[in-house]
Formats: sequence, structure tokens, C-alpha cells
Amino acid sequence: MREGRWCLLLPLFAAACAGVSTDPRTASVDDLPPAATDDTARAAALTAADAAVAAYRTTRTTEAAEHVAAALAADPRCGRALAVRGLLQWRQAQADAAADGGRTPALAAANAAEAALRRAVAAAPRDAFAGLALATFLGDVDHLSAAAEAAEAALGATRAATDADRIDLLAVAAACRYELGEERAALPHLQAYVAARPDDADMQYRLGAAQLAIAALPEGPAPNSFLLAQRQAEAAARAFQRAFELRLDDAEAGRAVAAAWLRAADLAAERDAAGERATALAAATAQARTLAARFPADPEPWWLLGVIAERSADPTAAATAFDAALARQPAHPGALLHRAALAEEAGDAPLAKALLQRALAADAAAPCLTDAERKRLRQRLAQP
Repeated sequence: MREGRWCLLLPLFAAACAGVSTDPRTASVDDLPPAATDDTARAAALTAADAAVAAYRTTRTTEAAEHVAAALAADPRCGRALAVRGLLQWRQAQADAAADGGRTPALAAANAAEAALRRAVAAAPRDAFAGLALATFLGDVDHLSAAAEAAEAALGATRAATDADRIDLLAVAAACRYELGEERAALPHLQAYVAARPDDADMQYRLGAAQLAIAALPEGPAPNSFLLAQRQAEAAARAFQRAFELRLDDAEAGRAVAAAWLRAADLAAERDAAGERATALAAATAQARTLAARFPADPEPWWLLGVIAERSADPTAAATAFDAALARQPAHPGALLHRAALAEEAGDAPLAKALLQRALAADAAAPCLTDAERKRLRQRLAQP
């Protein structure tokens, strides 16, 4: 389960390029004038560079360029100023391309911008904004692996970063690793980010999704692996709950709470931890009922209640819940298949076949089954 809530920190606007050559990686500061040796000049450069960053962030590009010029006049190797200059260069390339028929910037423009930003990092490897600028640019052109690596390198090098810059770096690293499906690598970044910004609903959701994905694949010998995975599922439920509390109209986050508790219950069952399983099932049930009340037309809470009832060995309650889901969405694939299985178990073959036929018809209209699942359904329908 991955949800594309991807938002870059700097206003670079989305751009896609065919690829970035290896040439920008050779960028260095060797062709720049020597760095300022006077403390006063270096301080003046940083002050002007900070003003350039502030102007850039608020799209005051002319002012940003003026501050960059002042900073580089004081210190030609001021990494922060070089970073803003690279960003301004990329923004201009995007504007030129948009004016020329809405095309994306040419590969040469992307290479030049990347080279400028890599030069900025080389000039000031401990400057958090320079690292952030490079990482954000790479994410903006869909080089997510390189963006994550750049953000992580900056996090490791910028011990004296401001809280805001460090949090922004965490956000880029977390988002890139998450979008790449590297949940274990994303997890520490997500945890550090939400510890600093607990009211970010999108990142709370991503944290929950990463933890739930990890919980789906226990690693190591049992039963300890199941215990660790269960704790991840419980943590996922709490993260999803926080995301839902922040946005009470987010039905997806609300459903994810119940799904995480269901996973925790299944993992507790693997450990023969009956009490913990019952607690997790109760939490899932409570959440599903909350959702059913808040979103009365939504079939998903009833689907969840049916699955929970099955886990609780209550076929009557499960059938009632699946029927409620189907009343709201007659072609709900999961409810049709689970309700058919319950009908078969109850000896009601005609109802089971009718439900399976509806499931195949629903899949024909909106494919959601695998070829193997379709084959099994047809075989079941062919049985006398």
C-alpha cells in the first residue's frame, strides 16, 4: 500500500527529463576563485546568502539574485549562495521551457543545474541548505535514489544545521525512500521527522504505511520476528490514528487504522498471544464502527467488520457485515467473495454461485482479480 503524497520542500515545480548524464557528478570548485579568508567577508557572505535563501523561498527571484551576487562578491565559494544560484538557474530553465510551448527543460539545462548544485555542495559540504537544494532538485527530476543519497549525505555532514533545514532534509530523505518502496530505509527518517512535526498528516500516514509494510514481512527466527512485526503493526495503527485525527475526512487513513490493528491481531495469533490478539481485534472493531458511523455510504467499514468477524469465528456477524457492504456497493469484490465462502460453508450452494457470478461480472467491468483467481472461480462455478 503506497499512497503518492509526495511534496518537495522547495518550490521547484515538477519537471521530467530523459535522464541526467554522469557529467554533473564531476563538478568541483577548482574553477572558482579562492574562498574568502577574512572572517568579516565570510560573515557578510553568509548574511547575504541567508537573505538570498529567504527571497528564493518566497519566489522573489530578482531579489534573490541580487543577494547571491553580493554573497559571492564577498566569498566566491559561499556554498549557500552557489546553491541559490543553481536553483535560480534551474527555475529560469523551467520558465524558458514553459514559454516555449510548455516543454520540459532540455537535458543540457538539467545537467547544468545539477552541476551548479553539486559545486555548491563541494564548496560547503557542511551547509545544510546546499545539500537540501541538491537533494530537492534530484527529487524534482525524478532521480529519487540520488535524491535520497544526497539528503542522507547532508544529514550526516551538517551537524550544525538549523532545525528547519534538518527537518527539511529528513522530509526529502523520507519521501524518496518511501516512494522507492524502501520502507526500512525510510523508517528512521520518518520517525525523526514526525517527532519534530507531529501534526503533519501526510508524513504520519507515510510512517504508518512504512511500518505496516515492514510488519507484513517479519524477518528473523520466530517467535521473536512475529513479536517485532506485531509491534510495528501497532505503531502503524498509532501513526494512522494520528493522521486520521488530523484529517477526520480522510477515510483512507481511518481504514488504515483498522487494517493495522488487524495485522497486529494476526501476528499475535502467530505467537499464541490470545490476550493481545483479542485487544487488537477489539481496537480494529472499534475503529471500523467509528468509520461506519462517520461515513455511512462507504462499504469499506462494513467490509472490515466482516473480516474482523471472520477472524473472531463469528460467521453470522460476518455475513451481516458483508451484506451491509454489498448494499452500499453491489460489486464490491472482497465482500462478494467472502460472502460466497460463508454461503458455501453454510450449505447454501445457490447463493454462493450467484455471488461468485456477480464477482466475475464485477471483475469483467473493473478487473481486480488475478488470472489464477479467475480460473479458480470458474472451476468453482462449474462444480455441480
